[in-house]
Amino acid sequence: MTKTPTRTKKFYYRRVSWQSKDKSTLEKMLKDAHSQFKTAGERTFLKTDGEVQGASYKIEDKHRGIYLHIGVCKPGESASVIDGDKTLVESNTDEHPAPEGKEFLDGEIFAYVRKNHIIFCTTNLQETILKFYLRKVLGKCGFAAIVVVN
Repeated sequence: MTKTPTRTKKFYYRRVSWQSKDKSTLEKMLKDAHSQFKTAGERTFLKTDGEVQGASYKIEDKHRGIYLHIGVCKPGESASVIDGDKTLVESNTDEHPAPEGKEFLDGEIFAYVRKNHIIFCTTNLQETILKFYLRKVLGKCGFAAIVVVN
């Protein structure tokens, strides 16, 4: 079996400030929000070109903070595949639907939030998706708007 090559990922840092006088932290607000929304469906928000889903989260007691895994998909969308046989003169391409009960991801964001600090990395997504998810999940709980600062 061949070893999968290691991929290099960039990590980004942002600090959060608030438009309100609220003294709470983003970490606390996210923990409160995610304790209310136990299922991925409750953490899924429609966007014009698909769905943004809080796929999973983990609250870290030892080091504090909260880990977020955010995925974006277009429900029911097929994906292109190509023949894997390299001996063919020409490779054929075709579209296939996702397996039953699954969706193809358009991209992912992995984030760690501690107090008002965010460290994150993305795959095929822009930072605006992270901001969108944070606004939606916090807004669903009635929390104040945030401003993400470099």
